[in-house]
Amino acid sequence: MGSDTACALVVDDQADPLAAAVAAELERLRIAVRHIVASGLGLANLNFERDEVMFDGLRLTAVFFRAGPWTPFAEGFRADDASFASMEVSSAWLAIINRPTIAAVNRPDAELWTTRSEWAVWRRRLLAAGVPCIDLDVGSVDGEYAHWLPWGGGVASPPGEAPRRLFASALTKATGLTSSVWFAGRTYPDTRCPPELGGVLNRHGIELAGITVDDDGRMAAVTARPPVDEGTAHVLAPLIAQRLAQRVLAPA
Repeated sequence: MGSDTACALVVDDQADPLAAAVAAELERLRIAVRHIVASGLGLANLNFERDEVMFDGLRLTAVFFRAGPWTPFAEGFRADDASFASMEVSSAWLAIINRPTIAAVNRPDAELWTTRSEWAVWRRRLLAAGVPCIDLDVGSVDGEYAHWLPWGGGVASPPGEAPRRLFASALTKATGLTSSVWFAGRTYPDTRCPPELGGVLNRHGIELAGITVDDDGRMAAVTARPPVDEGTAHVLAPLIAQRLAQRVLAPA
């Protein structure tokens, strides 16, 4: 039988301070929390009991997952097993955070969870929903451009002719690209963005995102795994922890 004690889990790839700040805030709220480094997730004590997920002997009711699906999750496994083990762990947690009994800040679908070109997936979805997006030229060898959107994410200076041709570089003449963190309908710092954006993010199960917009407020990129600096983490951690705590403390 599983424990009656509910807990929240924070998975931390240690890329920024947000996960640790959320875990600390949950502890301050007297919530049972397990804060685990992502690389050790493959060795965690995880069990499924009917509709419940048990983690470390406690009933898991909330998850803050701050690690991408391509993070190595299999520290402690043999080298020839580690890659397979990481993929198994990644698949298991995709299923867990999409279970109705689990509260999660983000519930990405399989395409968002596995892609290495997340902004390109979001661009297709935003355009389909009628959200204004910047113009892009893909693979253009000639011409002057302001920015390059590498397929792996981020914003860079335009590459030379050879990389443009070889990597089908996505180039834009849009200027003033700026990034911010989106959480539950607000941006940090405050950023002009299309009013339709929130509805699209919500329909795809995303409350926490990173967004990049141009001078005209058009969308350039979105990621469900945004980097968060220390100042923003300090602001967001109480908000995220309160959201998760409500579920942990709710009656089963």
